[in-house]
Amino acid sequence: MTAGRYVLPLLSLLLLSALSAQAATWTTIDVPGATWTYATGINATGDIVGYYLAEGTGHGFLLKSGTIVTLDVPGALNTGASSINDAGQIVGSFQSADGQDHGFVFDGVNYTTLDFPGVSYTSAVGINNAEQIVGYYDDNKGHRHGFLWSNGSFVAIDVPGFRFTQLAGINNRGFIVAASRKKGVYRSFIRNPEGDFHNFGSVLQMTSINDHKVIVGHDLAANEGFKFNLRTNRFADLQYPGERFTSCAGVNNGGQIVGEYYDDKTNYHAFLRTP
Repeated sequence: MTAGRYVLPLLSLLLLSALSAQAATWTTIDVPGATWTYATGINATGDIVGYYLAEGTGHGFLLKSGTIVTLDVPGALNTGASSINDAGQIVGSFQSADGQDHGFVFDGVNYTTLDFPGVSYTSAVGINNAEQIVGYYDDNKGHRHGFLWSNGSFVAIDVPGFRFTQLAGINNRGFIVAASRKKGVYRSFIRNPEGDFHNFGSVLQMTSINDHKVIVGHDLAANEGFKFNLRTNRFADLQYPGERFTSCAGVNNGGQIVGEYYDDKTNYHAFLRTP
């Protein structure tokens, strides 16, 4: 692990109150020296993971107690972190020196590579407290499939009738959010623990689901982030105050949301939204 530590000064965190009934607080997160920072996952204690671009190279990061730690798989050309569970286990993806793409899980000391058997492209994107991991892989026929890794074994998961499936997140109850594509049109799905898929149409790209069935992602129609409470059927577009693009990537059980936005100069920044 390459561990570059940055303690974020107060002036590097921009706090804005959203003009909404919820009076949410938005916090900008920028890795010092990075040209692009994207927060992708958050756990119950508020630890945040993501990735950033610096001098043309991608790195993962962990933001914990105000300190940013760089996460690089040893020998990798690029590394990105995607999700973190309450035990601090982190999953993500990296590109090895031979140009192949792999998933990984990091326990705070060691990186373990996750490769779906027989393929050259694997991406790990979500992990829950039971150490179940979801992601996707490409087969040798140009098709993309989702996977669930549990108890040391991979299980391929495909939305019925689709040759393209990406699993994006899993909660502690086994609910999974997924995206599929047919004839160039994306559709979002939720898979329940029994294995049934529910279609939510082509407008919302779902990225994460918490244990209260609050889902976040990107609203393609509005070009904004969103949160949707599956229990109450309440939907809300989310836009970083004063900016024109927002995408939500992760949500914890406390309702804290992370993602990215870009400003009027098209600079990309990570954010934390706290209810």
